[in-house]
Amino acid sequence: MLLDITREADLQAAVDALRAGRLVAFPTETVYGLGADGFNEEACKNIYAAKGRPSDNPLILHIADMSALRDIAEEIPEAAVDLAEASGGRMVSKPLSVTLTGATFPQFLWGKTWAVFLG
Repeated sequence: MLLDITREADLQAAVDALRAGRLVAFPTETVYGLGADGFNEEACKNIYAAKGRPSDNPLILHIADMSALRDIAEEIPEAAVDLAEASGGRMVSKPLSVTLTGATFPQFLWGKTWAVFLG
């Protein structure tokens, strides 16, 4: 099913799919992305299976803003806070990976290392 997320009904369909544990594909700056609810272990396992990705290769957890980061990380590097504040409170417009310690997101996301993509 092809959705146009500029239409409210299509955006809601994508949200509903994610909440139901299904995968969604979306365009990126390169080719495509395959997404799922990052806190749903079965959905994440489905990403690994669909992509043929080794389970020790961590997934990227996309978040929208600093409040979401504060919900999952116990320790946030000051540099990450500075970058977010410099962008007017929005997350940065370019990819940025930050390694976090004491994060509360599930181990099945991060394989041998763990990082959260702020974007």
